This record gives sequence, structure tokens and C-alpha cells, in this order.
Amino acid sequence: MTEQEYLRAYDPVAFPAVAVAADAVVLAVRDGALAVLLTRRTDYPARGQLALPGVFVRADEGLDATAGRAVRAKAGLDLPVR
Repeated sequence: MTEQEYLRAYDPVAFPAVAVAADAVVLAVRDGALAVLLTRRTDYPARGQLALPGVFVRADEGLDATAGRAVRAKAGLDLPVR
């Protein structure tokens, strides 16, 4: 089979779509105790429940950028991400 024959027969829809989500864990020391940032979910599933701030990873985005976007979008904070 040639590459052209392969590409003519290739059907990208035959493969499952992949979605990857990332959650950010923000830790701080408050009043001498370790604390973790949680947000209240605004959408289903688990609407109203506490959760780590998380978002879906964009195809053109690194994980540090994804984590920063999650914290900004879900908690309204602009923090350095490591």
C-alpha cells in the first residue's frame, strides 16, 4: 500500500475523540495549617459540590497554562503555576 492509498482510506472519525481535563491543586498555609483551594461547581455533574478548579486541556496548550487558566476561570485568581 502506498501512502496515497493509505490516506485515501484513512477515516479519522473511525477513532474515538479524546478529551483530557486537568485539575489544579493550590496549597497555602493559613493560620499555621495547610489549606487547599476548592471551588463550588456551577455545572453538572455534581453542581453545587466542592471541587478542585479544573478545565479541559486545549490542543495547543501546555499543562502549566491549563492549570493557570483553571485557577483564573474557576476561582478568579491569577497565581504563578509550577
